[in-house]
Amino acid sequence: MLENDPIARDLIAKALGKATDQAVREHLAGISQEAQITSRIGQSLEDTLNGETVLGHRIQVLTQDIPDRGPRSLEKAIGADLYVGISATSGGIRRSKGFLVQAKIGRKLKSISDYDALEEDCSDMLQRSDASYLWLYERNGVRVVKAEEVLKRGSKSPKELQRRRASTVFSRTLECSEGDFDLGLPPVRGTRKKPRTALGEMLEDLRVRKGVSVSIT
Repeated sequence: MLENDPIARDLIAKALGKATDQAVREHLAGISQEAQITSRIGQSLEDTLNGETVLGHRIQVLTQDIPDRGPRSLEKAIGADLYVGISATSGGIRRSKGFLVQAKIGRKLKSISDYDALEEDCSDMLQRSDASYLWLYERNGVRVVKAEEVLKRGSKSPKELQRRRASTVFSRTLECSEGDFDLGLPPVRGTRKKPRTALGEMLEDLRVRKGVSVSIT
């Protein structure tokens, strides 16, 4: 997507990662649970970056929660707490990728049952897309582990696996080395749909409660 503009790509990725980490640091010290922190991440991204311009690239961020799953509420979810979709338009060409996230507060991962439930969620996500991650909410922010590494952890705690910053995953998605085109944001140009409406419909289809849309033009 922005693979030919590495300076802008890295600046945007760092800004996305900084807003993500800040939301986690601010709310992890309180009584917030994973779902509340995840919502705060989306709001932080929207409040901080929506409408900002980086080296001529304008950023638009939308967030959407689906509090009620409606008539399809009995359908099996795919193990994800968050969907992130990123699109970039360059030279009149729009490309978009996305990824799935299972979020956990790191200090609360303690028991075998916690690990078993996490592995099940990661397995479910991977059946939908290889672009699936565990986001560990920790004191310094988010640390990211690939879902496939969780399933291969053996006797290790997920907190002992190779971890990266959220900014790294954002950067790799923008350079097209990670992320999933099949999870890209639905186009709305030429339709009557508003971007937030289209994002909500995608969340319903994925069976994910929370979503963030990042559009770069």
